[in-house]
Amino acid sequence: MKKVLLLVSFLGLVFLGFPQSISVSSLKKSSYCHGDTIWFTYTTAGVFDSGNRFKVEIGPSSGMFFSSPVYLGEKAGSTVGLDSIAIVVPAAFPNNITEFAYRVVSTSPVILGNTVQSVFMYQNPVFAFSSNDTVFCITEKALSLTISTQGLSAKFYGTGVSNNSFLPSSAGAGYHFLHCKVTDANACSSVDSLKIKVNSTTKPAVLSNEYITPYTTQTVYAFGDSLKWYTDSMLTNFLYKGGTFDYLISNSDTGAHYLYTTQKQNGCESEATKINVIYRPKNTVVLCMAKKPTLDYTSTSMCEGETSVIPFKAHYKNFNKIEWMDGSNPAVANVVANDSVFHFQKQNSPGTWIYYAFEHDTIDECYSSGAELTIVVNAKTAISFDLPDTLCFSSNLMQITVSPAGGLLSGTGIQSLDNTFNPKIYPNITIAVKYSYSNSKGCVSELVKNVFLNAPKTPSYPDVTGYLDTIPELYIYDGNDSTAVFNWYSSYTSPTKILIGQTYSPEITTIGTYTYYVSQTWRGCESERVALNLFVLSGSGKDGFSIKGLETVKAFPVPTNDILYFENITNAIVDVYSLQGVKINSTSIVEGSISLKEFPAGMYIIQVTTGDKILGAKIIKE
Repeated sequence: MKKVLLLVSFLGLVFLGFPQSISVSSLKKSSYCHGDTIWFTYTTAGVFDSGNRFKVEIGPSSGMFFSSPVYLGEKAGSTVGLDSIAIVVPAAFPNNITEFAYRVVSTSPVILGNTVQSVFMYQNPVFAFSSNDTVFCITEKALSLTISTQGLSAKFYGTGVSNNSFLPSSAGAGYHFLHCKVTDANACSSVDSLKIKVNSTTKPAVLSNEYITPYTTQTVYAFGDSLKWYTDSMLTNFLYKGGTFDYLISNSDTGAHYLYTTQKQNGCESEATKINVIYRPKNTVVLCMAKKPTLDYTSTSMCEGETSVIPFKAHYKNFNKIEWMDGSNPAVANVVANDSVFHFQKQNSPGTWIYYAFEHDTIDECYSSGAELTIVVNAKTAISFDLPDTLCFSSNLMQITVSPAGGLLSGTGIQSLDNTFNPKIYPNITIAVKYSYSNSKGCVSELVKNVFLNAPKTPSYPDVTGYLDTIPELYIYDGNDSTAVFNWYSSYTSPTKILIGQTYSPEITTIGTYTYYVSQTWRGCESERVALNLFVLSGSGKDGFSIKGLETVKAFPVPTNDILYFENITNAIVDVYSLQGVKINSTSIVEGSISLKEFPAGMYIIQVTTGDKILGAKIIKE
């Protein structure tokens, strides 16, 4: 539960005697880059005019501040307590300084905060691609991406990029953007993009994909630009350049020969068109003893994404030599298994695959007719549901729309009968919500989303007593962080806010009990409202303790949750009073500090007696 402090004003007796001061906190980091956001945090005490402005003044990291003040940001306000000023680091600083000290100052009255040393500011590295447009061929191999600038690390990303390597075939034909983020030794970075184009060239056209010839020479044909012929699919063994030529079958080798032809257009070589040349010198009648194998089943189906390997067995008749192929013609088909059992390994892609099992007559070197096996891999259905990544813990039930309908929505907080979600389960945790859908083929799709239930802390504070001539100022000290906003209401269910802010000064002229309701809004979500009771009594609160007329003692940090330090005081007596003037404790300063660990949270007045002096100050205990 959040601890909230209430400040009480006694006809100005306390505040009028409490000088203004600005205590500036150190930044979380000692260096920043251009474009970073800096929050300068400071704590003020005393009374400031309504037209006052707080400013961040900067100066050299050593020596005096500039004679003409230089400011980075400012904020209007007269509120006392913790606050901050945000700036975005500019591309260049006044007077070309890169290291500076800073302090927070006020204009009405003019108060200078303590000086904090030193903050370093760095420029983002300068980087740009040397070309505005680059052309690649889709058949090119992967290209390693690097930069030559020393002292910078680079990360490349974009379509077709993986591990700082660009593969044109992965990107696909067309225009794309290649992005590079460079980072220097100061962790400052910049990004540039390069427009690229991937060209794709079509395969050459051919008269026929297969020639069967009784001669050792066969004329082959192809049509296209800058044609090249190869004898291997890797296109490493060059054979001929041109559209038509006579292919000489080496060593009068019977069987299938494979040729590969490409064309080149716009500087890019295409993928290859495959041509089979089968040499059969004479018609020989062969009595093949191989018989068509039998299969346990000739067709099956499955869903994409199934990872188990499925075996299919063929049973032989005369020869125990079984070969599985990817085509019905064993003379030109590719062998996929040299065993009676074929293991199917393409479950992750939807589609239809057909394979053939042949019995091989190794005596006469012939094959039986093929036993056909059809495998269908069914696609899963693409699914979605509309649930954001973050929800307010106090939100009402949400109706979730799923696509397509008919699946099962599950997870903590889900009411599956009507697809509603209750975000009020547990505060500040992440809930996993899953949607499962089975299509007509029996293929199940699943989608999981993680939802964070944001629950701001609920304010907590004691009831307050005041008098008709001294109505206290109600004050909430802390929120989840500096972005928290406090809301004041006249009732628990009122839709209208009385005030938005940390303090509220009610105007009351009659005795009675007044109840207000306070909540906190943080990261777009509002907490529960809690009641604050203000008891207004007759009589006067003028006799409360005051530090009016006392010299202020410098104590820090304010607020504190334990140790309170004193500037230039090492040994003295400290008396601690409540705001009503009741003495609570008396202790000694030891080595410049005292402990407030056992004190309840709240605001106190301290009186320090050192030598012949009596000093005073207001402090806050968290």
